[in-house]
Amino acid sequence: MTLFDLKKRIKGLINENNIDAIACLALEDRRALNVLTSFSYDRDSENTWRAIDAMGRTAGALIDTDYDFLRDVTRRLLWSVTEESGGIGWSSIDMLGEIVRIDAGRFRDLIPVIASMYEDETFRESVIYALSRIADISPELIQGVEGLILDALSEGSPRSKVYALRIVKKLRLKDAGNIVSKMVSDETIARIYSDGYLENVELGSVAGEVYESI
Repeated sequence: MTLFDLKKRIKGLINENNIDAIACLALEDRRALNVLTSFSYDRDSENTWRAIDAMGRTAGALIDTDYDFLRDVTRRLLWSVTEESGGIGWSSIDMLGEIVRIDAGRFRDLIPVIASMYEDETFRESVIYALSRIADISPELIQGVEGLILDALSEGSPRSKVYALRIVKKLRLKDAGNIVSKMVSDETIARIYSDGYLENVELGSVAGEVYESI
């Protein structure tokens, strides 16, 4: 299959929200992972989030047989957010988080690298998203990021705040209790990806659930 045909095929599967089929395709053609990054530049598009999702599922399909290849993918994703790359990998950190969560034990060295990217305002939302995804599977591996989480709760975008709230819940971060309690009445809407689609989520509703759990 030519690269053009591969991109066309993956674009069609993304449009159909057929994420599992992309993972299967990657087993036959590992170029699929590189192609996915080309569909991940508009963070307000469902297709971008489907591409991010597909990166994780594709990594899950390859982890047992192609760990070294996935390591190389993580290096390329990190390189894409450097000045040397000549561009900005807008969703590279999100994708990196999706890969790390597949086997957080083996990729644990990348967690502090992801966290360090928070210093750059461009990537703050992506960092909190990535950490929230890792926390879903291995919350014990993201201890020590409390400062980032508190900052995201106070200063982050609506989307970042939802991700940060999810981490607070997973870590039972009691230090965030005061901030979370003040968010309960927040009617701000965040657009959050879930099962292939972007949906509207009210910050106060999420904060209320989290506050009751910590």
